[in-house]
Amino acid sequence: MNINVKKQIVTLELNNQRITVPIINTIKSIKIPVVSSNTVLLPPHSIQTTSVAIAISSISLPFVPPSSSLKHYKFIRDKNKALDFQNYHSTILVSNSKKNLEIIRKGACLGYLLCSSLLQRPRIFYSSLYKSLGATRRTGMIPASSDFLTDKSSNDCSVSSCHTIIQLRQDFQKSVSNVTQLVVDVTLKTIHSLVDKIQDRQQKQNLLSLFIHFRGIFDTTKHNIARTPIPHVISTVPHSPPASRPYPQRGKEEAMYQLIQEFLQAGLITESNSSYAAPAIFVKKTDNSFRLVVDYKRIKAIRIKDVSSLPNMEDTIQKLGKSFNYFSKLGLKSGFYQVPIYESDKEKTAFVTPFGLYQFNVLPMGLRNSPPTFQKVMVDTLKSCRYFCLVY
Repeated sequence: MNINVKKQIVTLELNNQRITVPIINTIKSIKIPVVSSNTVLLPPHSIQTTSVAIAISSISLPFVPPSSSLKHYKFIRDKNKALDFQNYHSTILVSNSKKNLEIIRKGACLGYLLCSSLLQRPRIFYSSLYKSLGATRRTGMIPASSDFLTDKSSNDCSVSSCHTIIQLRQDFQKSVSNVTQLVVDVTLKTIHSLVDKIQDRQQKQNLLSLFIHFRGIFDTTKHNIARTPIPHVISTVPHSPPASRPYPQRGKEEAMYQLIQEFLQAGLITESNSSYAAPAIFVKKTDNSFRLVVDYKRIKAIRIKDVSSLPNMEDTIQKLGKSFNYFSKLGLKSGFYQVPIYESDKEKTAFVTPFGLYQFNVLPMGLRNSPPTFQKVMVDTLKSCRYFCLVY
């Protein structure tokens, strides 16, 4: 037997007879849908990183944008580089070249991963003599048959794989649809609660329409980390890293574990190898949910105080005067958790639990100087609105 890889043929010699057999490699390409993980607002002439998801946990394949839909967006990518997915997620760069704000809805299909190996059949040797040769059985190969016949077991395997992929795709799309609907319901409920007490019908409708247009801002179902140039810095006096043992969490350990997993997935915390270790505790709130609190008293003892002043409430009220008729109050979901920590200071936020050591990527509650940092971030964020907006 002689295999010619270049010509993709196999030559068999038996009883002074030579038979040339082509190597047939049947490949059926499939497209794995890539959907947006979040609702994304694209300002005019902007480039933004977008989180995307698929139904397969880990894979690396070429990304192909759709040919017809989403034609206003441009996907910035290296054509020779595959899109790498880990834990069902990856990121892509999306450019909005239009003059108007564009919205990519959560669950929208942004393109496909082009996959040809998942349905690739085993290579089968075929003969032009329409009969099996005993030599193939001795060498462990599949018996030869007609050039135009397909091995049944291979075909069944491919069909089974195809059905599996299709089922995964359908289950994933159904899951995304359910999650998207839940997010929309929660967001609309929040928006309606904001305008519920407005008595003027026209004003209520105008404000409701405005909020619904920017409904992504009111989505409180997920955590967000702000893109601010002002991270929280932890300045300390010379010291040895303080470390403590974890506090026991009787009856709360499982709830704490679940919250830690949520924070890890959201990127609020990461696993740590820090020399610092402050004990974490779980505190029940009035709505019977729990809040993660870290006892940073030993860190507070070595911190240098931020002398930045916070606004006085009486002064703030006096600034308003009597020339305003309408007032709005805006609050942030987990405001501290939206402020990033300076990279080299993250290890100082490390906290210990019964099941591991973690550190914050964002500003935790209980740290000294947290309110001044939050005040600075909000003042910087709203500086273009300072003539009609006060930060307190």
